[in-house]
Amino acid sequence: GKGEFDLNDSHLSTQIEGQLDAGLLTQWLPGLSQASGNISVNGNIDVGEDGSRIRGEARAENVFLSGQYLTPPVTSLNGRIVFQDSKIEIPSLTASKGNGLVDLIGTIDLQPDVDLPISEQDPSVAIRANIRSAMFRWPQPLFDTVETNIEGQIELVGKSRPYLLNGD
Repeated sequence: GKGEFDLNDSHLSTQIEGQLDAGLLTQWLPGLSQASGNISVNGNIDVGEDGSRIRGEARAENVFLSGQYLTPPVTSLNGRIVFQDSKIEIPSLTASKGNGLVDLIGTIDLQPDVDLPISEQDPSVAIRANIRSAMFRWPQPLFDTVETNIEGQIELVGKSRPYLLNGD
């Protein structure tokens, strides 16, 4: 990757551009035991007297994810995530799950109320998943596992916890 710093008066501007091995995600996400593939990142961080601004995007290319709750694994994950200050936009993420497909779009606002610190509020969430014959398995205390193929559309929405999960 590469970075560029511009120190001007009381302003710091940093440009970031690089490639990440998706395997690094296992260090940051509990329950994720394996990851591979490429993630391209580019963006800007500006810090000045009026606060900080973060803008950029991450692109996933042929990412593989496996873990306790990702059985069968997510394969061929491709798409884009856009960062703008406290907002995260998912214009499109597509992946294979079992013999099916999952498409995600939506937004997450980490600081919906700018008058409160991020640590004192829940993110605002609006994410939609279009699922086509994707297989999901999860461990259950009374059974070894529950396994099912899911077909339909699921939405996770809300301004604070508990979020509403609905779909058809």
